[in-house]
Amino acid sequence: MARSIQKCGLGLAVLMLGIASVVVAPPRGQADAAAPQPLDCANWRYGAGDEPAALPGEFDRNDYRRTSLRDPALANSPHNLCGQKGMAVDLAWGVTQGDASVLIAILDSGIRWRDTATMSDLADKARINLGEAQPLCVAAHPDGDCNGDGVFDIRDFGAVSDRNANGLTDPEDLILDPAHSNGVDDDGNGYVDDISGWDFLYGDNNAFDTVDYGHGSGEAEDSVANANGARNVGS
Repeated sequence: MARSIQKCGLGLAVLMLGIASVVVAPPRGQADAAAPQPLDCANWRYGAGDEPAALPGEFDRNDYRRTSLRDPALANSPHNLCGQKGMAVDLAWGVTQGDASVLIAILDSGIRWRDTATMSDLADKARINLGEAQPLCVAAHPDGDCNGDGVFDIRDFGAVSDRNANGLTDPEDLILDPAHSNGVDDDGNGYVDDISGWDFLYGDNNAFDTVDYGHGSGEAEDSVANANGARNVGS
């Protein structure tokens, strides 16, 4: 499919070039305002005024994936983005630290439910499908927000048996509970008991990282991990 798309794109590009060849060229010497300009390393895009007021303690500003810091050895090289090491997420934190209403789908190796360190960052970040797993307060609070913090997550279920023995309350404890994983597609979406994600490899309702590859959990932590003073923080 990718190759066929590339061929179509090439064909379209050739056609466009063919059409463009009949257009009269602008007068000689006329500047093309749309032409790309080289990066100006001496007047770089970020300065002191862009610095964030504060960053979480676990935010590693030298992490190449996030930082706006520049490598002095490449600071004068436009071909190397004037030495900028990362995508300047550190500066983005000075503008916004996200919106809890935004959902992020992680399509990867699954999640390490049973890793205590991972779950300390992600247990209350993994979305729970209210159509498949409902806390006791749902009659009075249809949105599931039993504790009134404005977010529906695992904390709204109160005391939950630690069925995966990781020392924490997390969504897999609901997945392993027959009261919730009851074999009925309660929300009618075609995925039975999809309480918190779906395993498309094995076709079941537990997106547990069976091979313990860890990449899926790492991607989730990079995206939404709590700013709690330890481990990682989402960006």
